[in-house]
Amino acid sequence: MDNKLISNCIIIGIFTVIVGYMTEKTLNKFNRKNNFLSNLKQSTFKFIITLFLFGVSLHLLLEYSGFEANCIRKCDTRNNCNYVCTIKVKDIIN
Repeated sequence: MDNKLISNCIIIGIFTVIVGYMTEKTLNKFNRKNNFLSNLKQSTFKFIITLFLFGVSLHLLLEYSGFEANCIRKCDTRNNCNYVCTIKVKDIIN
């Protein structure tokens, strides 16, 4: 693994922790306390580590599977714009 992949994994892991924390707070606010995140939040260390490792492993899985998704904005002469999205998965067998 190169340094860029490792730094991307760390950034994605931290982002996953932040999104997971905000999701848990939102669920807690609406009295949805019987869910996976709220049950995991009883131990803050376990909560952070689990979300971080989930984000890192998901990023590595998508990186090594070759999954790519991108959207391009295409406009015509009348300024009518549409987004065209493509999803590609590299052939990892060959």
